[in-house]
Amino acid sequence: MLKQWVQRCFFVLTAILLFACSNRVTPENFAKVKKGMTLEETIAILGEPTELNQGDLGIISGAGAVWRNGERTIKITYVNDKVTTKNFIESDDSE
Repeated sequence: MLKQWVQRCFFVLTAILLFACSNRVTPENFAKVKKGMTLEETIAILGEPTELNQGDLGIISGAGAVWRNGERTIKITYVNDKVTTKNFIESDDSE
């Protein structure tokens, strides 16, 4: 009986943690991202990006990263591994 209860508690806690970790695409986390931050620093805030495109021309490198969660999207561009622009988009599918 105790073993079943512990297993259920473990399952519930795991589900809660997974939900909390997957819901990082929020206005609050978007506000934490500042110009000049590195890709590594933004991943620490937002988690791994849904899409990541990188290019390198030798003296300059660039990247574009996108994080999606439901109707929310965060897009960030990097030049030489530093945030240069960021956008938060919240679409409304009710139309």
